[in-house]
Amino acid sequence: ILRRRFSRENSSKLAKTNPLIHKNNEFDLYKGSVGVEFEHVSSQEQDWLYSRYEELMLQPLSPSQKLNTFRLLQMADSFESFCQKKFSTYKRYSGEGTESLVPALYSIFQTYKTESDSWVVLNIAHRGKLAVLVSLMGYPMRNLFYKIKGNSLMPPELNKDYYYFVDDISTHIAVTHMRSELKPLRVSMLHNPSHLEVGGAVSMGKTRSKQDGGFKAMNVSVHGDASLGGQGVVYELAQMSHLPDFQVGGSLHLVANNQLGFTTPENLGRSTPYCTDVFKIIGAPVVHVNAMCPEEAVKMCQLAVEYRNKFNKDFAVDLVGYRKYGHNEVDEPGITNPKMYQIIREMEGCTQSYARKLKEEGILSEKVYQKTKSQLEEALNTEFSNANFENLEKDQKGWLKIDSFREQWRSMSPLHSNQVIQTGREINHLKSIAEASVKVPSNLKVHPILQKGHISNRLKNLEKNLVDWSTAEAMAVGSLLEEGFNVRICGEDSIRGTFTHRNAGFFCQETEEVYFPLKQLGNFSVVNSLLSELGVLGFEYGYSLDNPKNLVMWEAQFGDFSNMGQGIMDQFISSGESKWLRQSGMVLLLPHGQEGMGPDHSSARIERALEAVNDFEAQQVNLEVVNNVVPANYFHLLRRQMLRDFRRPLVVATPKSGLRHKLAISQIEELGPGTSFKPAILNTLGSGSKKLLVCSGKVYLEILNSNKDLSVLLLEQLAPFPKDYLSELLGSKNFEEVVWVQEEPQGQGAMNFVVPLLSKFFGKEVQVISKPPLSAASEGNKCDFDNHMKDLHEKISKSLGN
Repeated sequence: ILRRRFSRENSSKLAKTNPLIHKNNEFDLYKGSVGVEFEHVSSQEQDWLYSRYEELMLQPLSPSQKLNTFRLLQMADSFESFCQKKFSTYKRYSGEGTESLVPALYSIFQTYKTESDSWVVLNIAHRGKLAVLVSLMGYPMRNLFYKIKGNSLMPPELNKDYYYFVDDISTHIAVTHMRSELKPLRVSMLHNPSHLEVGGAVSMGKTRSKQDGGFKAMNVSVHGDASLGGQGVVYELAQMSHLPDFQVGGSLHLVANNQLGFTTPENLGRSTPYCTDVFKIIGAPVVHVNAMCPEEAVKMCQLAVEYRNKFNKDFAVDLVGYRKYGHNEVDEPGITNPKMYQIIREMEGCTQSYARKLKEEGILSEKVYQKTKSQLEEALNTEFSNANFENLEKDQKGWLKIDSFREQWRSMSPLHSNQVIQTGREINHLKSIAEASVKVPSNLKVHPILQKGHISNRLKNLEKNLVDWSTAEAMAVGSLLEEGFNVRICGEDSIRGTFTHRNAGFFCQETEEVYFPLKQLGNFSVVNSLLSELGVLGFEYGYSLDNPKNLVMWEAQFGDFSNMGQGIMDQFISSGESKWLRQSGMVLLLPHGQEGMGPDHSSARIERALEAVNDFEAQQVNLEVVNNVVPANYFHLLRRQMLRDFRRPLVVATPKSGLRHKLAISQIEELGPGTSFKPAILNTLGSGSKKLLVCSGKVYLEILNSNKDLSVLLLEQLAPFPKDYLSELLGSKNFEEVVWVQEEPQGQGAMNFVVPLLSKFFGKEVQVISKPPLSAASEGNKCDFDNHMKDLHEKISKSLGN
């Protein structure tokens, strides 16, 4: 099945003098089961690579290493065969044909093991994952069989009052494990969605968080050949690999290469010769290994780790094998790939082939071979017979034992709470944080625009006890840093901010040296990312997963750009907790507002975030969505993310023009002791009105600015819907009519979600005022935009009787 032979024209200098090569002139390290691609890396690295490669290839594995390799192969083979007999119609995505993946991964773990605490963060998709779980990761086979039988691995008690934790299929299971012989190395296998390659972004982010936390950690991704060659996020991650704020000291890439993507052969699945060619853009060495040769796979993985540790760069090992069945076990591959499968069905399996080789070498006896198989078969049958709820391991509470909420997560609760968290701080202390946020060394020359428009304005506002949006953020971040939390803000222009509002770092106009004032208060990172949404958002989500003390904020340049990260939103952020019991306090900052900037710079697509919310009125809500214009509320939101005893993702539609709007200002007392986030604000101007206008976002500021006598309710929090807070806020007030007002086109924004909830709350039909329906988020020319906004505000005035 290995269709190509890889050769190097000339043997290296080492080979010319090596006695083993002279002993047998036909022996050529560069023809056969391994092919190398080292010519694109630097000359210094090439010399080391060729030298170490030849040393490893000429040095046979010890008998104990060979027996260990056999045992790992046999464990995987016995497991796959057992599953095929017991669950012949279950889609387990067998790894048969690339079984050498199991000893290859073990070789990586063993080579990386250190004397101090260290981690491998492992991202692996579905192909062969179940065999890795039971062979390497210590996952209880009875749990897996219980799951394959159709049962949930969520503790039933969690869904007792409200069904929220939906579980996921078996090939998306994750676990953290420490093998006794590899202590103190821990391997954290991550959950994976069916969108295969995005998991690599998450594992990179989690690896970087561990490194920033002081641990030694290595990122390992197992790819499929078709997804590696076909999915653009791989290119994004490659470009991130050497950037200072994303690099993880080199990642290892293993390819479980079936030479087929579902039914699509290689020649239709990519334009490059090899699926690993994408790694050449970053100068990563590549080796191609016949997956039927497990010893070579073990050696090449050892080479990969050694190279990564020495040069801090990526390395790719391409295990070129096959897929025994179709894309899944009930698929018939011969329909579309008849010739390939004629060959595959006549092949001897890798485990059987390797066992025969060891017998011929006198390392493995027939007795030991049969005993190993029978012991594994016995263990599989025992675990299968115990695959019922009563025999699954329980925790101290008697609940089904889960892998979540251990170690750094042990203080977090899987169940959410509606308890109001007091997030205010002492006022003078907040002032000192705000002052520190704009304090720079005397020898750093600040740009005059920032000196006048940012630094001086902030200090003047503080004298008046006024807080704008960026100051509120600085106060929240600074106070959290002082309390021991880690804060990371990442986006395409996050240091300055798209609208020059944040300025977390000051660039010296003479040296271009950048100084971050808030770094003096704690572990603070502000990152200008590459021009990527999918890869970067996945990375930041992974960073948030590692530790509940990480406040991770991803900021879109404009809210619309989040659509390129929608896969992360759908498969991880909005559903990861309910599928996998993995919480994240991830914050998405999405600039939003109809301001005549065209279809692609006007909307954060709030409706998409709201569509992902499981239940607007439940306590266990998967996602918080706010359309925030009040600076004090932004302060409280960020602090609330960290101070409660659970983590939940937060989507914030952030202001643009509202960053500096004269009405978008808070009194500093609103951030003081005893204060907290206000989900809604009732504002009565003049004599008020019998008609209540309800709105969210920038349109609230425009309504206040252009009307005199009215009652307007600002909804800052859209999900979960704050019905209890509204009841307390409105009390016995009675309005004849209720009108929902939004600046977004009809059918977009929050209207389809909020209007039914408002109707239910007020017990009456709620009218809607909006722009006309559009297929895009906004108009593409100023004239039409101005006319529609004029019509919108005329409708508001007419509604109020003005």
